[in-house]
Amino acid sequence: MNTTRSSQNPHQSAPLDNHPNPMDRNRSILWARYLVDTEDWLLISVKETGGSADDSDNPVVSISLMGASGKAIYEALVKPSGIVNNDLISEHELETGTLFNAQPYSVIRDSVVRLTSSKDVLSWNFDKVRETFERLDRLNNMPPHEWRGNSVSHQYARFLGDKEGDKPGYLMPQLKPRGRSARAENQAVFEVVSEIAASSQYSDPLTSGKPGWTAEFYRPKLTASEKFKNFFNKK
Repeated sequence: MNTTRSSQNPHQSAPLDNHPNPMDRNRSILWARYLVDTEDWLLISVKETGGSADDSDNPVVSISLMGASGKAIYEALVKPSGIVNNDLISEHELETGTLFNAQPYSVIRDSVVRLTSSKDVLSWNFDKVRETFERLDRLNNMPPHEWRGNSVSHQYARFLGDKEGDKPGYLMPQLKPRGRSARAENQAVFEVVSEIAASSQYSDPLTSGKPGWTAEFYRPKLTASEKFKNFFNKK
């Protein structure tokens, strides 16, 4: 089976025959296939520049949400509290409209909470996202909020199956977005999810788990190629 990625996707492909635990790989594929067969999830990324280690200065923060269709549904820049170096803002690669419509964090937080309240929230590293929001809550004297979500990086690590010698667990892969913005990170994560969902599962019960485990294979309503053809502009 040819597992070489096209030039459109910069992430390293998972070799089908070399995974140390085929059941783990199959489970990640099942996770992704269940996910893409619904509209009840979204991706969130944050981009942060500046700030200080002791929280004495507010960082420049932009936030991007991407829906299950692969389209951005919300982008915002937290309005800086003072004069900010242009270089810190240019790192966010935001559209002009987003820049000129920067809003207070309280307004943005309300929007993010509303948009994510009934969804499965995913990010490449959700711990980082949670930490950023919790710090912004403190800096802006906002009441604590329970930020909930999951990290795609862990599923991708299980899917790839890369290990360092005999150490337990899998090596965490690096995300390779085509840009520095929060939107670019979301797009890269969306491509990772689509790769996992479109991959072939092991079908040999002796390598993929106990006999009969493959009966749990999930057949999506749409194939992964149909699900993502509009996102990749495929016919």
